[in-house]
Amino acid sequence: MKKLENTPGYVSAVQEREKADKEYREADSQFSEVNSDIKLCKKCIEENNYKYDGSKLQIENAEKEFNNAILQRLELRKEMVELYDKLRIKSENARVMTPKNVENVRGEKDNAIRILENEQRKYWHIIGQSDEKYGIGYIPLFREQYRDIANVKIEEAKHKLEEQQHVLENAFMVDFVAEMNEAVREANEEIAEINKALKVIPFGKDTYQFEMDERPDRMLFFNLCKKLESYMNSMDVYRAMNQNDEEM
Repeated sequence: MKKLENTPGYVSAVQEREKADKEYREADSQFSEVNSDIKLCKKCIEENNYKYDGSKLQIENAEKEFNNAILQRLELRKEMVELYDKLRIKSENARVMTPKNVENVRGEKDNAIRILENEQRKYWHIIGQSDEKYGIGYIPLFREQYRDIANVKIEEAKHKLEEQQHVLENAFMVDFVAEMNEAVREANEEIAEINKALKVIPFGKDTYQFEMDERPDRMLFFNLCKKLESYMNSMDVYRAMNQNDEEM
């Protein structure tokens, strides 16, 4: 044995054996795990087969009931198929109405109802009334409430617009007349300055001066200035007295 241990290949052989033992243990462990998974899969297959058989039986029974219902309501089936085909053509995304989808839609509906009822209660609290009137059945009542509120808001807004329009119209009239009067006043002052200078500049034995007359084609503006000048601080009075003034 000692001679064998002293041979060059003995150490390599021992290492190979240890390596082989390790790989064997790993393979054996993997084999056990795979066997366990196979047993589990077989069990799942049996359970799914059982469920499949049950579902198949339910489908067969449902188809029988459906066919019997069709035989009793053939005219409704034809109408339903025609309606379905029309809707399918209009809709790009067809949706299969499975029991699960129906339950989801019912859940969405119930959630929407809860949100609606909460908002209705909030409204009653805001206006300081009892919140006993809420739910789908009171939707017409809330629509009427909304129309009433909307009409009130519209009337308030209309009244405010009329007031603002009145204020702006008066302001415009005052500014407009003031601008025209200022232009006339400046023109008169310029003419007066020119005439003052001409007084000291004789032309032979004579002196000259400029006169400013109201131009006939601008009489409309001069007339407005004269009419409005005395009402600068009481435009409401002027508007009441001159509602039918076409020139104005």
